[in-house]
Amino acid sequence: MTIQTDQRIATDRDVNLNAVSPAFFATLGIRIVAGRDFDERDSRPVGETGARSAIVNEAFVKRYLRGRSPLGVRICGGSGPDAKPNVEVVGVVGISTIAVYATSRNRRTSRFSKATMLPAIST
Repeated sequence: MTIQTDQRIATDRDVNLNAVSPAFFATLGIRIVAGRDFDERDSRPVGETGARSAIVNEAFVKRYLRGRSPLGVRICGGSGPDAKPNVEVVGVVGISTIAVYATSRNRRTSRFSKATMLPAIST
């Protein structure tokens, strides 16, 4: 993953990617500690694909941003020289203590993207 702040950072390990729906965090009781939850601003126009925004967890902020505000930082999945960080971080969530979600995976660095509805397929 590439992180673009005032400098370009390539992560040194995998960052978990989770596609979630709006209100996912509230439903599980996971606090948004900075920024906001997903909403209509995060939807792409018809025909466009890919995430527009992301929410990261506190482990991501601590490991990669070291004191910088994550809000407004741009990220992308690739880490090569052609990687284009075009996904904006709009929020930060805490680490969940809900048993069903409080796994070792949740404690690692994570990025969340808004899940999108796929068009119905008619038969």
